[in-house]
Amino acid sequence: MTLRLHLPYLPPTINHAYVTKKNGGRFLSKEGRRFKESAAARFVAKYGAVLRGLDADAPYGLGVRFGFPVVENETWPKRAKRRYKKFDLSNRIKLLEDALCSACDLDDSQFLDIVLEKRVSKTPETTIWIWECVPDQIPGELVRVPR
Repeated sequence: MTLRLHLPYLPPTINHAYVTKKNGGRFLSKEGRRFKESAAARFVAKYGAVLRGLDADAPYGLGVRFGFPVVENETWPKRAKRRYKKFDLSNRIKLLEDALCSACDLDDSQFLDIVLEKRVSKTPETTIWIWECVPDQIPGELVRVPR
């Protein structure tokens, strides 16, 4: 069983999702709170029944494809040092996991395999796959996110 979810936008980066207090504590920024609330509400509205069917004690894999309108630097190789724009995918996953888990009875500790992809898309978007993990499967055996 593989679930496919979609958001017509991207999660904010950690740098925009959280604010650091002067004493070192962290809390959700307005942008982070807006994303978490809107993504969780969308997950419940569009996928609530199927998400409620997930086992709160089962191990799952999580695949996320982040779609960006542009991923390559237009001035590469003449002016830009790197071919690809600096989109740190791991910087976007935490708040997405939190929104997803708040929409169902899962904890992000249940995601034993995580696969992240950066792709070109006409508009910013996020596609999420959730699948049941196979016991003793080596994460490297997952060559591609399930379709």
